[in-house]
Amino acid sequence: MWCRGEMLDVGFGREVHRAIDAGIDEWDLFLHNALVTMCGRFWEVGVAHCLFDKMPVRDTVSWNTMISIYASKGMWDEAMEFFEKMLEQDFEVNIITWNTIAGGYWRKGNFNSALRLISRMILRGAYLDPVAIIIGLGACSHIGAIKLDKQIHGYAICSSYDKFDNVRNALITMYARGQDLERAYMMFRLVEEKSIITWNSMLSGYSHMDRSEEASFLFKELLLSGIEPNYVTIASILPLCAWVANLQHGEEFHCYHCKASNI
Repeated sequence: MWCRGEMLDVGFGREVHRAIDAGIDEWDLFLHNALVTMCGRFWEVGVAHCLFDKMPVRDTVSWNTMISIYASKGMWDEAMEFFEKMLEQDFEVNIITWNTIAGGYWRKGNFNSALRLISRMILRGAYLDPVAIIIGLGACSHIGAIKLDKQIHGYAICSSYDKFDNVRNALITMYARGQDLERAYMMFRLVEEKSIITWNSMLSGYSHMDRSEEASFLFKELLLSGIEPNYVTIASILPLCAWVANLQHGEEFHCYHCKASNI
């Protein structure tokens, strides 16, 4: 069944569906979960939902599968509705589903709801993983929840997730947006394998706070590191060219921008 699903064998899936309607292996939970998953992969969301509704017995897999299907299609309202019903019926929610819904709120720009959901995770005994921490830090950085972001940072330290580079990147962005550039820079230096995301997070913070001197030195260091700047890097430093007091720095930024534009 699962191999057929991976091969997107629509015909086989429909044959199984007809067999179930005819009473063969009627209401076998494992089979129906597999069929719901298959329908979701074929973009037949309505059929998957219909099959789910017909199931007299559902388990955690059934609910998580439907939430995953709707989330994968970007149908966040439906995914969130299923999630709330799942909680109401006291089904165990795994960390992947928690993160999926929290990430959905984040993508929709509903940062407060994302943070409230993470708080519910903790209250219900769910153990935050690096993904949940990154979502929480990202939401905090957008709404300026300074007290809460420090609490999440503390949680990351206690769980040793602050050693993960992607978590440190989120911390850099959070502190930079919170205008704590010194702490952001400290986190920046702790990242051993700096990606362009790491550099951009710090450069963006300097640019946002009009710190052209620091941005200039960091930009030079980026070029010397051998990492190629991208359009986000240029978007971060370009505003500095317009008003930077030090003409030399302004010319350096402008020169690189002109070269990059001709590549």
